[in-house]
Amino acid sequence: MHYQKIARDINIARDEIQPANLRCVCLLLYRNRLIAIGLNKAKTHPLIKKLGYDMYRRRYPLHAELDAWMKAKKREEDFDTMLIYRGYNADLPSCPCNECSKWIKRLTVEVCYTTDRGVAVEYSQKLIGHIKIFE
Repeated sequence: MHYQKIARDINIARDEIQPANLRCVCLLLYRNRLIAIGLNKAKTHPLIKKLGYDMYRRRYPLHAELDAWMKAKKREEDFDTMLIYRGYNADLPSCPCNECSKWIKRLTVEVCYTTDRGVAVEYSQKLIGHIKIFE
């Protein structure tokens, strides 16, 4: 998958910013076209509290998944696939955390992430369109 190379290159460029195990990249695609790139960030946003993230417990409260979703929403872009990578080579386990999983399951998208055994693919439940979920 050529998107793993994109995520790896992004994480290599962030070498001095974050330790390798905390570098998470989320790529949103629509029909195999890159729509948005999200990164773990040490900043807050009102959605973090609204979605139930513990922003005081985490070193990077703005997760890559939420960062990518907010960028897509801001540009009013639709997406059908979410790719999540973590680590220097984008090969560490990157299953979405509990907080992210709660809202990702409300999207109708394919979610791909790395595991100890390779790449896992999940399909979220059929629900309302993702543009209106948090409004």
